Amino acid sequence: MTLPAPTRADPPRRRGRRLVPVLSSVAAGAVTAGLVLGFGLRGGHVRDPRPSPAPSSASPLPLPGLLAAVPQACESVRAVAERLVPDAGFSQRGTDLKRAAPIGGCTWETSSTARTGLVQRSRALDVGFHLWPAEDAASSAFADDRDVLRGRAGARRKSGADALAYGPADDVSGVGSGAVRQYWTRSGAADGTEQLSVRYRNLVATVRFSGRDAEAGRADGPDPDPTPLAEAEARDGADRIARALVAFLDGCADCR
Repeated sequence: MTLPAPTRADPPRRRGRRLVPVLSSVAAGAVTAGLVLGFGLRGGHVRDPRPSPAPSSASPLPLPGLLAAVPQACESVRAVAERLVPDAGFSQRGTDLKRAAPIGGCTWETSSTARTGLVQRSRALDVGFHLWPAEDAASSAFADDRDVLRGRAGARRKSGADALAYGPADDVSGVGSGAVRQYWTRSGAADGTEQLSVRYRNLVATVRFSGRDAEAGRADGPDPDPTPLAEAEARDGADRIARALVAFLDGCADCR
């Protein structure tokens, strides 16, 4: 089909008349962008460009106040103790700590040497408690314990037929109101022991985790010489007990 010829020439374009709509469109786009970026979709509230803070996963704050008693102190670490010393005999000194009976403790010890594959393992754990009437008294007692460990650090001493070799005394951060630890070995019994003393306000606790390992001997020959419990395992065990005790005390309402 043939299009009809135009009857007149198209009028010349005038740039000035199209400039206003163009500028208006740009301004309208800027306003729209400002509305989208500056205002929320609900209620016209301005959005905060900063990300929302993540929910806190921190542990609950410890309960305030000094300890008036520590009911079932040994039970507070039993679950951890029984994993460190499986099939152990248990004994307890004192039941519930209180001002009138401030000293107590508990011991887990393998009643017979436990075998794991071809290795004989012997483990013992002792936790002692002393509840002091005031925090300054507990702080002074803890300082004395720390001085004892520091004073024998690096020493080699004889105890009967045994030779004791003491390692350094190291402060432990993040455990209670203060903590210090030391590892030592005893040659005669071939024991390796980690001692960790920790203060929690007006309570001082002393953890000792010790043991030795030996390859199982043959029926027709003597047992091989045992080796002391490795420092890394001894240190980890004592640390786990101390932290379990502190976590218990942090939330113990019956202790205040």
